[in-house]
Amino acid sequence: MKNLILILSLCFVLFSCFEKEEEVTVVPEEEIAVVPIEEGNVMECEMVIKFIEEINNCPVPREGDGRASINKYNYKGKMTYYINPTGSCWTDDLGFIIDGNCNKVCITSHVYEEDTCSDWSQNAVFVETVWRDNR
Repeated sequence: MKNLILILSLCFVLFSCFEKEEEVTVVPEEEIAVVPIEEGNVMECEMVIKFIEEINNCPVPREGDGRASINKYNYKGKMTYYINPTGSCWTDDLGFIIDGNCNKVCITSHVYEEDTCSDWSQNAVFVETVWRDNR
């Protein structure tokens, strides 16, 4: 009787471990529709053009100083651009974030206490540098 219970228990355990295989359909990459995100060219934004002109009119930063830049980030699922005045003569030392259509999203500041992007460091993922002061 013990052997019968042991054999039945082993059969139950073995058969309960098998899972039904699911059918997977593989779609070729060329058949997947990729919808591009609609956005303008951030380098054509008036405030970006003004920023770059002002940086280029500043004295060249000393060796080892940071450089002004424009960096692309994914922020809360949207592509944004951080206008970073580091190491420049940018008058108010405020960095700001704009979307792909040149709309200000928020402002960051390390000098002043004006920071409307308090969750930026937790939610922004760097994508690429779009422009950098390489003088």
